[in-house]
Order: sequence, then structure tokens, then C-alpha cells
Amino acid sequence: MYAGALGDNAVERSAMFFTSLELTADINLNERRLVLTCAREHGLNVHRVEVVTAERTIDRAFDLLRQMKDPFPSVVVLHATPSDIKFLLLRSIEWTIFEDGTYDTALEQATVILRYFLDAGRVSHAMNSVEMLPHALASIDQPEERATEYLHYRQVFTIWDSLDRVVECQSLAGLEGGGSDPFKIILS
Repeated sequence: MYAGALGDNAVERSAMFFTSLELTADINLNERRLVLTCAREHGLNVHRVEVVTAERTIDRAFDLLRQMKDPFPSVVVLHATPSDIKFLLLRSIEWTIFEDGTYDTALEQATVILRYFLDAGRVSHAMNSVEMLPHALASIDQPEERATEYLHYRQVFTIWDSLDRVVECQSLAGLEGGGSDPFKIILS
């Protein structure tokens, strides 16, 4: 009934309301799914609500991030926990991964967010973004430039993770004092 009373811009108003909730770590995917189920029950186009909510969340996070004056970080220092605003940005993609009908939007937003994190030197945040996305995004092939960009990010992060494992194995081999071949440790 409430959604019907909102008129022509019910999707926009619902998205703005959902964005105002700042659904972060305290709200899990099931609760977001419940919110979207309620939107469907009230006759709203859920795909459109998902997309608009994600867009508004991203816009809000970027507006807040522009106001911050972080120094450019060292790539060597892994920033394990993102700030609340960066976490909101990271989680904004979740609005578009409930149904495969919005995966093209999720892919577009994911590449924008990945570019932001990489440009800000937040490699671990970018890697976390890729890990939380459905693997089905990698099968999207249109538009080709965006799909290729996303696949390249996945490849870079796989290589990055492999290098981390090599370094870890080398340090373990050094601790054991045996000078073991780190690649034998990786393969075991």
C-alpha cells in the first residue's frame, strides 16, 4: 500500500529509503533479500529497485570519500579493514547480485569500485570485492571492454594471491631452517 501511494517514482523513493538505512555489516544478505521481497510484494520492479539502490549507495559513498583527505597509502601495507564508508562502497554491489538479471549492472559497478580501490592503493579491498562477487559475473561477455577489464582484475588478484603464498612459503621454509624449496611446500 505504501509503495502504491508513492506514485510514479516509487522505485526511486524506495531506493533512497533503502540507501538511507546504510545497510552495512549489521545487515546480512538475507535481510536485504527480505527488503527486496517486500518491494516485490508491493508491486515494485525489483530489478530496478536493486539497480537504483546500488547506484544511490555508490554515489553516497563516493561523495563521502571525496570529503576525506587520506594520504596515498603504501601498497606494501595491507589495509585489512576498510573504513565504514569504504565498506559501504564495497557492500553496495550486493544490491545487484541477488538475481542474475542485474549481473550486468553488478559487473559495471564492480569495475568502477575496483578502479577506485586500486587507484587509492587499497589492493586488499579490491581483492575482497572480487571475492564477494558471484563467479557467474566472469561469464558475462558484453560489453566486451568491461568484461575483459573484470577478467583482467580477477587474473591480477589470482597472481597477487599466488605471490603472497610463495612469500609465505619462503618464510616458512626459512623458519624451518632447512632451506626447503618453497614450491614443494605450495604443491603439498
